[in-house]
Amino acid sequence: MLLYSLCLALVLLSLVAVFLTTASICGEVERKEVHITDTKPMRRWQFLMGKWLGVIVLCTAALSVMAASALGLVMYLTRPPDYSRMTAEQIARSEKERAELAEKVF
Repeated sequence: MLLYSLCLALVLLSLVAVFLTTASICGEVERKEVHITDTKPMRRWQFLMGKWLGVIVLCTAALSVMAASALGLVMYLTRPPDYSRMTAEQIARSEKERAELAEKVF
C-alpha cells in the first residue's frame, strides 16, 4: 500500500512538474509578461532558476501531503481490532495475521 501510494505520487508529481513549468513559461511568453522581466537586470538562467525553484517547492509540499496521507491510511488500516466481541481463537488468529503483516510491511 505504501509503495503503491508513493509510486503514484511520484508519477503524478512528475506530470504536474512538467506541465506546470511548461504552462508557466509559455503563458508568460504568450501574455508578453516576460518582456516586463526582460527590462530588469536579470539573466535568463536566473529567471529559469526561479521558475524551477518555485516548482520544486510546490512539488515538495504536494509530496509531503501525499506521503502523510498514505502513512495515515496505512496506520488506520493497521490499527488493532476491537477484541471485546471476539473469541479466544479469533483473537489468536488476528494477532498472528497482524504479526505477519507487520513483518511484511514494516
